[in-house]
Amino acid sequence: MATVRGACVTANRGSLRGAPHTYFKGQTSKLCRRSDRPRRTYLLIWMMLGWATSSCAQAQAVAPWPGPESPVSRISTSPPPIESRLHLSEEAWKRRLTRDQYRILRQEGTERAFSHPLNGEHRSGTFHCSGCGAPLFRSSDKFDSRTGWPSFTRPVEAGRVSERTDLSHGMIRTEVECARCGGHLGHVFEDGPAPTGLRYCINGTSLDFAPSRRASALSAEPGVRR
Repeated sequence: MATVRGACVTANRGSLRGAPHTYFKGQTSKLCRRSDRPRRTYLLIWMMLGWATSSCAQAQAVAPWPGPESPVSRISTSPPPIESRLHLSEEAWKRRLTRDQYRILRQEGTERAFSHPLNGEHRSGTFHCSGCGAPLFRSSDKFDSRTGWPSFTRPVEAGRVSERTDLSHGMIRTEVECARCGGHLGHVFEDGPAPTGLRYCINGTSLDFAPSRRASALSAEPGVRR
């Protein structure tokens, strides 16, 4: 008498005292082979998809960056007017910025705290947008917030930065962008010192610093610490 257990056919053989045996002893039954075939097909498909995904990720990781390896200063002797705007394609931005600048300015990334040298910049001068060169903050409005990011009490003048509500990461924050090119700068918080009570917490990668003429002259003198 034959019985079905799961997907395999078993039979009682009198010569072996009726002990049930599966056809796995000799050869797999047709019923077993039919049930295993779709499972093997699905497994093969998943393996191929995993290999393809891994290959694409590796190709993207090693793909050469079209932009410069080190930041290129966009500061000009005559700052752009407040009302001027700079609109570029994403490919053009990639050719213009370093990989890290693009990640922060165009993809709203964040650098590690205490990782950028401009956090410790104390000379007199102006901080510009590293994407388009527009002036954004003065050194006289910079203060040590002990957060690890360059912090300012206010922009260099009205209209140089724009703000919008940021709902990412489960928080409600106010994002700060360069008004000229739309580059992500950081966020502004209401826990700063007088006179504004604001703290513009800015990524150093989003900034480019231009020391004043007096600061440049002092730093060029022998024995003066830079």
